[in-house]
Amino acid sequence: MQGKVEHRRSSIERAKALLGEPGPDNEVVVLKLRPAAGGCCCFHCWPGTWGEVTHFLAAQGRMEDEGDLLVRTDGGSYVLECHESGPEIVLYLTLAAATLNLIKPTIELITLFAKGLRWESRGARLKLTSRRIVHGETDEEVLMEIDLPLSPDTARKIEAEVTRSLRRNARLPGKK
Repeated sequence: MQGKVEHRRSSIERAKALLGEPGPDNEVVVLKLRPAAGGCCCFHCWPGTWGEVTHFLAAQGRMEDEGDLLVRTDGGSYVLECHESGPEIVLYLTLAAATLNLIKPTIELITLFAKGLRWESRGARLKLTSRRIVHGETDEEVLMEIDLPLSPDTARKIEAEVTRSLRRNARLPGKK
């Protein structure tokens, strides 16, 4: 377990370095997709999905297997990380307005992953989790399980859950 905690901490530290750490009182939220039944999610096991994602993000730079990429949008920046356990989107929740502006690009990326998995042989169901890290304390919750292929109704549910999670984690007004 200690190795897993250290790996998670170094992953967050890399993301914070890319985002530009705002100070000691920062708050980070990590949105993660993983196969509900387990399995590897690297470039070799999800080639079609990662191909679509890297094409979508090509203007941001080159995404490497087991690497991370700073993604800049009109609404702010986030870090996409590739892990064997599943892709992670790392966001700072320091500015409420920036967090609201990042909801749409975050949902677009999660939806792209879910749609891309139609090409992969495994993973008929994904788990979307949210992990909040504040002052070194971690709180994790499963937001939803996503059945594939992705339906329009499920896409709307992803949008609602990600919006709810980011609003709650950033203490923003709106539905909890």
